[in-house]
Amino acid sequence: MFRLKKVLLFSVICLPLIFTACSNSTEEKIHKHLEEAVKIENENESEKDSSIADLEQHEQEIYKEIIDLSLDDYDKIKELVDAANENIDERNELLQQENDKYEESRKEFKNTENLIEKLSDKDTKEKAENMYDTMMERYAAYDDLYKSYNNVLEKEKTLYELFKEEETDQAKLADHLNDLNEDYETIIETNKKFNDETKNYNKLKKEFYNLTELNVDYESNEETNDK
Repeated sequence: MFRLKKVLLFSVICLPLIFTACSNSTEEKIHKHLEEAVKIENENESEKDSSIADLEQHEQEIYKEIIDLSLDDYDKIKELVDAANENIDERNELLQQENDKYEESRKEFKNTENLIEKLSDKDTKEKAENMYDTMMERYAAYDDLYKSYNNVLEKEKTLYELFKEEETDQAKLADHLNDLNEDYETIIETNKKFNDETKNYNKLKKEFYNLTELNVDYESNEETNDK
């Protein structure tokens, strides 16, 4: 029985290394909200993402061990199913924590909307509006990703309950696996959308800062984290 390997790569928003400004300008206020949104989003990002990746790898190992067993090993299967369900619960908890963080980041970022309207320079304002719209598209992509991953966790629970049945309906099991694999493909596609919007936003934010009098230096390379 085939399962698609679940590996998610999330692009991270660039965080400036140095910032100096001489006044409390509209541009500076926008900068403050933009970077606070990044800070919120990136708090403990590497540590948490690594945990999700490790949990996914462990769940794959449990799955492979189950399908290698015969029906005569029912007690061992039940034990492994319990371990898989615990793994799913842990990933779900991390997912909810992540979702809360993105909601907090979005709330902070939206504080820039009214400030952007106050920008006097036409080119700077247009660039800021494009940047804002792109970031909102990114948040929307994350929402889709969150819903898709949450749905997959629920279906994984159902999958392992099917394994737990002493007389598992193989046709039903195969249908459920096919359904899950389609959902994994959806996650990969949505994740690509999220990453593309992240890269677009990083580019537009740099261009916006370059149009202002803000003195901002960046890290040379964007980073990606396993999820």
